[in-house]
Amino acid sequence: MAKQKPQLTPIERLLRSDGALCVTFVNTGKRKPLESYDDLLTWATEVGALDASDARRLAVLAAEVPGKATGAARRGRILGARLQRILAALVDGDKPAAEDLKAFNAQLGQAMAARRLDATGTRWVWGTTDGEDFERMLWPVLLSAANILTSADRHLVRQCQSEACDLLFVARGGGKPRRWCSAACCNRRTSRVHYRKKIRPKRQAQAKSRAGAQRTELAGYGADWQPAPAEDKD
Repeated sequence: MAKQKPQLTPIERLLRSDGALCVTFVNTGKRKPLESYDDLLTWATEVGALDASDARRLAVLAAEVPGKATGAARRGRILGARLQRILAALVDGDKPAAEDLKAFNAQLGQAMAARRLDATGTRWVWGTTDGEDFERMLWPVLLSAANILTSADRHLVRQCQSEACDLLFVARGGGKPRRWCSAACCNRRTSRVHYRKKIRPKRQAQAKSRAGAQRTELAGYGADWQPAPAEDKD
């Protein structure tokens, strides 16, 4: 009987992934800002940054202490904007602003201090300390950002080249690095835009030129020219 793969904790899944949770967090803020603490809890649960049980417990605490929950949501939005600037600097080959790096390191220190090793049977796994920290769903985001910024994969962070998209992505995979966040969407959209702007006008100009040449050729035969009658076939 085949052994079942051990269940990974949320933080293990993120550390073993491509380290793009921070990119997902930034992109989410661009498309649908996480305005409330409930939004933050929902997002963290969906992407695996927070266990469902922790999410339920924090939701109860948020109802009891709404001020702390509101503050955590605000700091989450600030972190998203800060990570966006840091990753944009990375894409452009620039250094991040000193104040952004200082603030990021301050939050990262809190996230790293919350990590601990847990023994589960014969396995050792990364976990997080117990507590009522309203910002615990941001810890994996901070750790993933630190992971990707300090690895060779930092050179794979890209911004989508589609004119209608500004999302970030990690260009993993062999072969030529891709230019779009989604080949099924932005690549096709870019191809259609390129066709409308470049290819179609060129083909239309060529067709117009051919039509003009044909009219000029017909005009050379004179006004009395008639096509030759078709031969009778007996």
